[in-house]
Amino acid sequence: MKGLQSKYVLLLLFVVSCHWAEAQRSAGVRCGVTLSNFSNPEELGLESARSKLDYTMGYMIELNVNTRGGAQETNMVFQTGMTFERRGMRSSGFDSDIGVEADTDVTMKYFSIPLVLKAGIGDQDIVSFVIGPEFSLLYLATNEKEFTIFDQVREESINKRELSGITTDFKSVDVSMTAGVVFDIPITKRLRVPIDLRLGKSLMDTRRNPSRMSDNASHFLYKFNTGIVLYY
Repeated sequence: MKGLQSKYVLLLLFVVSCHWAEAQRSAGVRCGVTLSNFSNPEELGLESARSKLDYTMGYMIELNVNTRGGAQETNMVFQTGMTFERRGMRSSGFDSDIGVEADTDVTMKYFSIPLVLKAGIGDQDIVSFVIGPEFSLLYLATNEKEFTIFDQVREESINKRELSGITTDFKSVDVSMTAGVVFDIPITKRLRVPIDLRLGKSLMDTRRNPSRMSDNASHFLYKFNTGIVLYY
């Protein structure tokens, strides 16, 4: 029931962001890469973990918060939208489930809605700082393992790969805090290309049923985005 309620909350945020688009200052599409990992990966049954490089894409809108004397001179805006992003981690080491050394690749697919403030510096707002929460809905999580076993009959090593779904091991909604800097490169008077660098940290344990005695296992995430933004 809690998972269903969380999905309704995220849907409501999406509907509200679409409604606010009518008063938008700008809108655009964006794509980029993410570099993600977990804090305390041992709580997920992994001895060590490496950051996972993956991709993100979506759209964004910006709404006026205050201006400096004109609709085109906004110093602070509210930024929202929706993005699809892939997170996770990689690990190498002994896997107790299969009893051999294995390479593990955990992939988690999210739909995310940022609700951040963007404050510009200077008259043209080429450099801006962003900070605020981000609400994410988990769509799918998988665990892919690659390992080598020795076939005693054939007397040779065989490479194997196993893919399993682990969506139910994690909470359906994740809430994180993000902060970063944006460089809006002007192309024309109304068209800009943003270079967006952000750092995000989950505010909650992403596991569905963590032990009370265990440490928190949460995401931390680096994002690099670019795209095309049209200013109205």
